Amino acid sequence: CACDVPGRARQPILPPGLPITHSDRQTDRRSDGRNGGQPPNVNVNHAMTSTPSCPTAGTCAPTVLVEPSEPSALVHHILTRFHEVYRQQLPELIRLAAEVEAVRADHAAAPRGLTALLKFMHSDLLAHMEKEETILFPMLVRGGNPLVVHPIGVMRAEHAEHAERLAQLLTLTHNATPPDDARATWRQLSASVREFADDLQHHMRLENDVLFPQFGVPPG
Repeated sequence: CACDVPGRARQPILPPGLPITHSDRQTDRRSDGRNGGQPPNVNVNHAMTSTPSCPTAGTCAPTVLVEPSEPSALVHHILTRFHEVYRQQLPELIRLAAEVEAVRADHAAAPRGLTALLKFMHSDLLAHMEKEETILFPMLVRGGNPLVVHPIGVMRAEHAEHAERLAQLLTLTHNATPPDDARATWRQLSASVREFADDLQHHMRLENDVLFPQFGVPPG
């Protein structure tokens, strides 16, 4: 079995001054920087560790997933590893939640209201990502300017709102844990909620603590 981690495609880094567009993010889907390829100017302090699936226990070491810290490379990592993933991930989460709420409505642990919350989070994230992709990220790729602290402040405030919604999501899903008698769809929903929650938390930390401080904004 494979010992790498599947993910979205890494984009080639645009030269400074070029805008970032949706079509730019679609041009290269061969790798995403999580498959062992090491981008330039990486910062090992922001590496993620994954325990791979291996044929025999102890025969395959955990994979260290090194993420870029240089602004242009990190922006492209965020676009391909997180933004594009959410665009596929959230509609599927909404579908699974709606099915579980409908089929297991009489269950004591049914996640009542989960579909509505996920729809709200989906809409909210789409709007947030659009602002980053059309306003903030092009400014950062070009090297930033003294005015960039203002859109960064807006994005960080929205991150705080995302964190609140994420806490609600984990509460509704009992920390992404299905009941003992859950069927396959419910278990799939819980696993997908956990994956989404982990992604969103890490994504926001990358922006708040790695990307934004390079433009004069304190971490946090």
